[in-house]
Amino acid sequence: MTSPFSSSPPSTTPSTPPSPTAFKTILYHPSTYALPPAHIAALRSLINTAFTATEGATFPLPRIPDSGAQELLTPGRWIFCLYSPGCVGLPAVNDYAGVVHELDGWGLVGTVSLSKHEEEEWHIHLLATSLEYPKAGIGARLLEECERFVRDEREGKVLVAVAIEKFGLGLYYQRRGFREEEAGKVGMPVGAWGSTEGFTLVRMVKVL
Repeated sequence: MTSPFSSSPPSTTPSTPPSPTAFKTILYHPSTYALPPAHIAALRSLINTAFTATEGATFPLPRIPDSGAQELLTPGRWIFCLYSPGCVGLPAVNDYAGVVHELDGWGLVGTVSLSKHEEEEWHIHLLATSLEYPKAGIGARLLEECERFVRDEREGKVLVAVAIEKFGLGLYYQRRGFREEEAGKVGMPVGAWGSTEGFTLVRMVKVL
C-alpha cells in the first residue's frame, strides 16, 4: 500500500479527466503526522462540495463546517486520498509512515476515512469524490483500498458503512459486496444533524 486550513484552498481539480492508471493513493494518519493546512482545506472543499450536491436539500449545512475539520481529524482516523495529475497541486506532505510525498501537479479527486470500532469492526466515513468525474470509479477504488488495509494490515475483518437510505447509498454499497442489516435501520427525526426532514440510516456490513 502506498505509503489536507485556509478558507480559500488552492485549485485541486485536474484540467483533464483522470486516467485510472494515473491515480495515486496516499494514506494519512493525522494523529501521527499532522496534515498541512492546504491539505485540510482541499479535503473540506472536496467533501463539502460532494455532500452538498447529493444531500444538500436535506442537509443544508456544510458537511465539514469548521475550518479545523474536527470530525475529519478525529484522533485515530485513517484518511485515504486519491490524486490525479493535471493541476496546480498541493505542497509536500507526510503519509502515515512519515514518507514525504511531493504533490506539485497532483489534484485531489477522492477521499474516504476509516476508524476502528468494537473489536472486529472498521467504520467508513466521509466517502467523497470529485463531481468532475462521476463515472471514473473513484469511490469504488477508495473502498478497495479500505478493504485491502483492513484485510492485510490490521486486526478486525468487518467493514461497516452507515448510509442514508433515501440517497441510494445502501444500494451503492450493496453493489460492492456489502449487505444491509435490517436490525440496523434507525429512523432520525427532523432536525437531526441539521436536517430539514426525517431520514433513515441503514447499516451496511461487509465481512472480509
